[in-house]
Amino acid sequence: SDKIGKTGKLNLNYSYYEEQLNAESNSRSSYYLQDSSYSTVDRVNQNDTSKSHRINLSYKTNLDSLTTLDLRQNIRFDEAQNSSTTNNEFLTSENVSSLNTSITNDNDSKGVSSTSEFRLVRKFKKPKRELKAEYVLRAQDNETDSELKNISNFYLPVTSFDSIVQDKRNENGYLNQSSKLTYTEPIFEKLRLQVEYLFQNNRSDQEINTTDRLSNLQIDTLSNNFDNIRLQHRGTAVLSYEIYKHLIQAGIGFRNIAIDNKNLVTGNIITQNINNFLPQFRYQFKPTRAKRFNFRYNTQSQQPSINDLQPVQDNSNPNAIQIGNPDLEPNYMHSLRINFNSWQALSGRYIWSGLNATYIDNAFANRTSYDEYGRTISQTTNVDGNIFANLFAGAGFPILGRKIEFEPNVNASYNKNTNFISGQ
Repeated sequence: SDKIGKTGKLNLNYSYYEEQLNAESNSRSSYYLQDSSYSTVDRVNQNDTSKSHRINLSYKTNLDSLTTLDLRQNIRFDEAQNSSTTNNEFLTSENVSSLNTSITNDNDSKGVSSTSEFRLVRKFKKPKRELKAEYVLRAQDNETDSELKNISNFYLPVTSFDSIVQDKRNENGYLNQSSKLTYTEPIFEKLRLQVEYLFQNNRSDQEINTTDRLSNLQIDTLSNNFDNIRLQHRGTAVLSYEIYKHLIQAGIGFRNIAIDNKNLVTGNIITQNINNFLPQFRYQFKPTRAKRFNFRYNTQSQQPSINDLQPVQDNSNPNAIQIGNPDLEPNYMHSLRINFNSWQALSGRYIWSGLNATYIDNAFANRTSYDEYGRTISQTTNVDGNIFANLFAGAGFPILGRKIEFEPNVNASYNKNTNFISGQ
């Protein structure tokens, strides 16, 4: 670290991380479906090694008495090797072995990533007026060489044998840009307006080549070459009113997301254009320094990952194949947070309580189908009405000069998730 000029501060650091994992697990699981049941005995041996070199650089300075500039840069060089062997035995409801598989995955990956951040904060002579500009650039480039070996021994309905030996090369990267401009204007002494505009331009590419080692031919159903462009525009306006012991904030945002996912092999393009309104509200009551009540409601939306959108199989585990879904849409979440806290300094008594609840439309769920042995094919799909809720409360009551303290507490939760099994 060093000081540059009157206000400039420079920081530079380097760190090296190395992790090694050797793990072994054994488990037995039973599955009860609508029209059948089966069990699996699973044995997994895993050996992982990862190394990472990280460089972080930051510079912060005051351009003048009202303007602050903050620059940050970090670079990572990563490499990893992992090897796993999984033995699965599938058993019928009568505990008879129907299938035994041995799956070996070896992966060797290397990658480099960087993040560049620029922030400029400008204050004004008028109190609480502020302008903030931010720009973030993220880039990543990875490549992974993989080898898959699978041996399957079938015992029902007749004895048979099958094997897979595949080589896979995965090259992927992204260039994500994010720009945000935020302006805060005090309208009156107790009332202020904050407006914000966000623009994101995310571009990524992924090329997977899977070949059969025996024939040295490419397997088209397990290979792909995609270019992805995701553009987001979001505007938000929030009004804040603060008087005495009360703070009230209310705002609305509007967001447009345009996604183009192009298959460079077939020329097919997956296109999505989605608009969302994102309301928010907050109320805070603070009668004393030791007592506070908060109520917050906000909405947000998460986008499906590129892998979830691409209609290509992932057979890293041939017993549990994943397929992308090009019709996936972003989810939409309503979140509610309520908290109350009170503390009495003289007696040492305190109370804390809260409620967290989330309701999700277009939530990401799994649609899973089973074959006659119990192997699965899964695909991510959208569902409505997922709920996560948690209620908690507690207190502290010291007695006998605080030598003994009672701390009763309660915690309750409710979860509702929808997934589909064999079409149900």
